[in-house]
Amino acid sequence: VIKEKLIGAIRVDAIENFKAVDKNIIRIFLTQLSIILQNNLMYFENRKRSFDIIKSLSQAIEEKDIYTKGHSHRVMTYSIKLAEKMKFTNDELEQIRYAGILHDIGKIGIPENILLKNGKLTDEEYEIIKQHPEKGYKIMSHISSLNEISKIVKYHHERPDGKGYPEGLKGDEIPKAAKIMSLADTFDAMTSDRPYRKGLGIEVAKMEIQKYKGEQFDEEIANIFLEMLETGEIKVEK
Repeated sequence: VIKEKLIGAIRVDAIENFKAVDKNIIRIFLTQLSIILQNNLMYFENRKRSFDIIKSLSQAIEEKDIYTKGHSHRVMTYSIKLAEKMKFTNDELEQIRYAGILHDIGKIGIPENILLKNGKLTDEEYEIIKQHPEKGYKIMSHISSLNEISKIVKYHHERPDGKGYPEGLKGDEIPKAAKIMSLADTFDAMTSDRPYRKGLGIEVAKMEIQKYKGEQFDEEIANIFLEMLETGEIKVEK
């Protein structure tokens, strides 16, 4: 019991055979256990509360950017399936799940006239769009429980050949989870319908991934993703 609130209970049989000192040890043990349980509950409640706040912002982005409605959920789905295939731990899968939903959160700081432009962006406008991973990282970095997730968000547009952004990282400098998200993000962008064009067919998307693996996409991750497309383990989400 903590602050007059019942946290939990433990059953001890034949308590009448216990000495007073044994009973006191049990009470002390239960008090400590209650504190540990309460701290864990507070941790997960705070983490969920923080995620819910950020998720609301992410949903606001999708309301702002009608072209990408449902995009974050699909990126999360592709990323999780790929990470599961690659035997990521449960903690790593949770990070990827959150990062998938939140990967475009930085677009909340991009002007609508650029974000919703129906046509080719100018070089200057493209440089502004490229700021969204860094903006997303800054939004999330203030929440300590989202620290690892914020790094995936920051680096999901990096490329193995060093031609990505925001830092131009190469190869193993890029977190593996960010490489997964980069491929999932690009695959969804290619296969999704937009008001100004129809989505590419899955065969065309597969050819693009094959063409740019080792450059835009991590080769190992791309090969696994292509294999999962062949076997039907990953299908185009709607």
